[in-house]
Amino acid sequence: MLTFALQFQSWPEQQQHFFVFNVLLHLLNGLLIYMLATALLKQLPTPTHNAANQSLTALFITALWLWSPLQISTSLIAIQRMAGLSAFFVLAGVLLYVWGLQNAGTLLRKARLQQLTGLGICTLLAVFSKENGILLPVFALVLEKTIFRTSTDPDKKLRTIFLWLSLLVVLGYLCSVVIKTGGVYPFRDFDMLERVLTQPYLLLVYLKLAFFPDLFSYNPFHDNIKAFTFSTLPPMGWLALLTLPVLLAFAIRKRIKHPVVSFAILWFLAAHLLESTVIGLELYFEHRNYVALFGPCFAIGYGLAKCAKLYPKLVVSGASAYLILLAIITGFITSIWGTPIAAAEVWFDKKFGSARAAEHLALSYLEQNRLMEAYFVLQAQVKACPECLGSRIQYVIVACAVKDQTSVAENLAAVKTMAATQLMIGSAPSALASLKRQIEQKNCTLVQLDEVKQLNELLLNYQAVEINASKRFELLLNLHQLAELENNKTISLQYLQQAYSIRQDLMLGEVIFNNLLDLQQLTETKAFLGQKLCQHAPRNPFLRIKHQQKCQELSERLISSRQSLP
Repeated sequence: MLTFALQFQSWPEQQQHFFVFNVLLHLLNGLLIYMLATALLKQLPTPTHNAANQSLTALFITALWLWSPLQISTSLIAIQRMAGLSAFFVLAGVLLYVWGLQNAGTLLRKARLQQLTGLGICTLLAVFSKENGILLPVFALVLEKTIFRTSTDPDKKLRTIFLWLSLLVVLGYLCSVVIKTGGVYPFRDFDMLERVLTQPYLLLVYLKLAFFPDLFSYNPFHDNIKAFTFSTLPPMGWLALLTLPVLLAFAIRKRIKHPVVSFAILWFLAAHLLESTVIGLELYFEHRNYVALFGPCFAIGYGLAKCAKLYPKLVVSGASAYLILLAIITGFITSIWGTPIAAAEVWFDKKFGSARAAEHLALSYLEQNRLMEAYFVLQAQVKACPECLGSRIQYVIVACAVKDQTSVAENLAAVKTMAATQLMIGSAPSALASLKRQIEQKNCTLVQLDEVKQLNELLLNYQAVEINASKRFELLLNLHQLAELENNKTISLQYLQQAYSIRQDLMLGEVIFNNLLDLQQLTETKAFLGQKLCQHAPRNPFLRIKHQQKCQELSERLISSRQSLP
């Protein structure tokens, strides 16, 4: 968030600046990959004849990692800066750690400082960029047990104990997730068993797309991917489910004889330890492979370097041709992503049934005043995903705009029916907010505000706080705005207070304060200010200063209001 704060002047007119930052960060990470690959190659029985060939091998590994089309989403989805920034600290930490291991025999004091900095400070910075930065010590353990298994120094035993404890902490957290959830995710349409059955297959899909590109398969929208059950698991799913434990067993047992292959397998699996196991995240995202791909890329580069001793011309020409082809493919995919309407059309076509892809394309069309095209997109989406409440409400908006009374009535009725039982409501709250605005602006005359209010209430009744607090928060704000339109300040205030109990937002708190003050409820205003709004300051020092300043301002306003009363 601090890196975005540095670019605050770019929002919203110059959004491309965010992507420039992300791409530069990707290139910087590529430099760390090169340095790390070089350091690891020096540790191995080199398959190359000289330092120049070793550098070329590291350069190939870096290019393979940099140009893989699977890496595109990390740089070209602005918010995934978290993945790139966390990776920067992880790679820097691992590199410092490797240098520390290599210096341990001659410069022990310097080596210890490098190891402590890599495992301590870099892990902390990585975690504060994205939670899976906590895996940095696990990557160090993978290196200790594979490529650096023969290293000896005075700290090796103590260091190894610490690394094993770090792994146990991660595994303990995953076990606590299993116990706490009981294998059920109340906010997902799949359970833990289905997720665990599905992830091995998706790991193979990641590897396939990383090294055998499919031009139109790289996509920011994956909400239409369904989890497998035992009855729906395809043959490749069964193969993946059987292959994964075999590969893990091979990597552990053969780490002495085949350290590079073991390293590649264990590094890749370690990188997916949090995001591709039992935590109830969405099933699939390409950016989860950003750090993970280094292991396979390193093994491929090392293997080709060994082959080059026997067939130098064939390997060099083949590897060069592959990298050129990979760069062209990645460049082509990037050019699509850089053309918003073309990208939206491709994503909708390749992810047909994805509510996010459909709504994104429809919104893109609406921004260009292509109303009928947006209408047909959402019409197709509703047929492909009849349970997608957000898509149905979006369809109501465009159907209302084109005066399609039948579609409006049918979809409103369907939403009312599903609202009382649908756990996953997706973009329904924001879609209802959009529908309200369209009614206010007289762009939709086939729907009344009372119907919008009813839909919000129906959805709210089923969205318990512990299941989906964020959706409940949005619905409460919708109902607050509708109550404001009805000039019912008491009900409006009640909805605001319920929303504040879910999310203690400073701006929202100020709105509640103003409403209480307008109603001249001075006792309640004072209680809210002292016991809720100003009682718990944020931990972030920057936000704490802002929070304290706002509380001081509101306190002065309250005193002034009390003095002005007769």
